[in-house]
Amino acid sequence: MPTQKGFMQIIFILGIIIVSVGIIGGSFYIKNNLSKVNNINNVQLTPSPSPYGSQEPSLAPSPTSLNTSRGGNCTDDSQCTSGYKCQVLEGEGTVCPEGTNKVSTGTFTLPEASCQPTTKIIKGQCKLTEGGSCQTDNDCYSGLVCHRNICTNPISKVSCSEPSDNSCPDGYKCVQACGPPVAREGDKPPGYFCEVEELANKPRNCPICLASNTQIATPTGDVNVKDLKVGMKVYSVNEQGKKIVVDIIKVSSTQAPASHRVVHLTLSDGRELWVSPNHPTIDGLEAGQLQVGQNYDGSIILSSELIPYWDNKTYDLLPNSETGFYFANSILMGSTLKQ
Repeated sequence: MPTQKGFMQIIFILGIIIVSVGIIGGSFYIKNNLSKVNNINNVQLTPSPSPYGSQEPSLAPSPTSLNTSRGGNCTDDSQCTSGYKCQVLEGEGTVCPEGTNKVSTGTFTLPEASCQPTTKIIKGQCKLTEGGSCQTDNDCYSGLVCHRNICTNPISKVSCSEPSDNSCPDGYKCVQACGPPVAREGDKPPGYFCEVEELANKPRNCPICLASNTQIATPTGDVNVKDLKVGMKVYSVNEQGKKIVVDIIKVSSTQAPASHRVVHLTLSDGRELWVSPNHPTIDGLEAGQLQVGQNYDGSIILSSELIPYWDNKTYDLLPNSETGFYFANSILMGSTLKQ
């Protein structure tokens, strides 16, 4: 039987063991919880939606599916946040044979058919839509300007009749359009429109005709625009989009200032044209408003670059057709001589 002294020794040893186990367990607990704290500190705090518009921290990774900054990369409008739109920088698509796709031009519609052109954005940037807060024109979607730090349509829907007309909205001026390249007896004077003041204060970019290297399609082959004469036969299209042969009823040329610039337009099927920025297209726009990635005349615009003009005259013609359209370097264009 153990003595009283032996019992005391046993109790003392057990006490030491219990204290040691407690110290080791406490150290492990503290270390484990410190690790959890460190993991929490490493989590990225991102805003979570609040019905009151506050920004509450949330222990979740920040979303990366939306491009919230100006100029964020995109391939679709859905990848841009509200108030932004994906502007095409590089695109691709399918091109239909001439006359097979249905395209509303504002003047005529090509026949309905199974072939429909498509466009896919390969590379784009999120740009501010109309009404967005901006610093420069480059912040805004194509066709808009940064007017008083707001992305704005440069042409107002309000009409005006003369430079002194005060009917234009605040920040706009009443300016006169370029009109035909050569004035003739009986021609109506060019109309007026309300343009944002930053552009209205700049010199008008006239003339609005074709470059001197343009080839016009005729039944006997392409002819340089400088060599065309009234009465010659050229290809045009009627209001149903059918290709027809008609006479030329007007030709013109006009002096181009040394500062004149032209748009170098390149399509995905290899066609290209040099034309004044204000020259009319078949869809109611001007050549300078055509943008990369858009469909035009059954193809996709690969580039649209404003470059210095190399000659001292520009040229135009008017076919005797309902539309006044003609094929310039095989690209269907409108005429400045069409009233």
